[in-house]
Amino acid sequence: MKKLLVLFFIIILAMSVLAGCGKKKSESDILSSVKTIGDLRKLSSAEYLQSATCDGKFVYGFKLKDSIYRAVAEVPKDVEQKIYDLDYDEDYDEKLGELTSTLEISKIDNLSKLIPSQDELDKLVGKTFEELLEEGWHFGGGNYDDMEFYLNKGPFYYVATLDGKVEYTEDLDEMEAVGPLKIKSIVYGGVGDISEMDEEE
Repeated sequence: MKKLLVLFFIIILAMSVLAGCGKKKSESDILSSVKTIGDLRKLSSAEYLQSATCDGKFVYGFKLKDSIYRAVAEVPKDVEQKIYDLDYDEDYDEKLGELTSTLEISKIDNLSKLIPSQDELDKLVGKTFEELLEEGWHFGGGNYDDMEFYLNKGPFYYVATLDGKVEYTEDLDEMEAVGPLKIKSIVYGGVGDISEMDEEE
């Protein structure tokens, strides 16, 4: 009887160990060990998106699982200048990695939380292009053949289709031409400038 009980507990223990091994790490668990930009660059599960250096800060954007993140680190003035002085050659990424590897990360933000739902974007339909610009959106160019225009807000860009038709010419005043046109549809496009901060952040 004792042997059966011991065998039973051994089986239960083995099952619990296997269950623990099979448990997938959450995004927060994965990032908990990340302290420097170098740590982040070595993280195989983090897909690099883009980086930027501005006003004493180094910003590193990456994708982890289904979320987009931005890590921010303070940069000493001498290191910042060395980054600005780098040549954009085939060794640029390696040299940038060396300069930023020891920078300590002050915060990591989950930017995906800032992306509005399609229902929220649909509420913009019917507004004019000019109204969106007045609300803090930024014009990023467009395609006059399809009347699709890019709008930037925070670190992301969106694609808006305008209701109307404008023929593009070299001397076209774009804002005067498309400003009065109404938004027919608007969808999330992707990451624009990872260093851009939104007022909601």
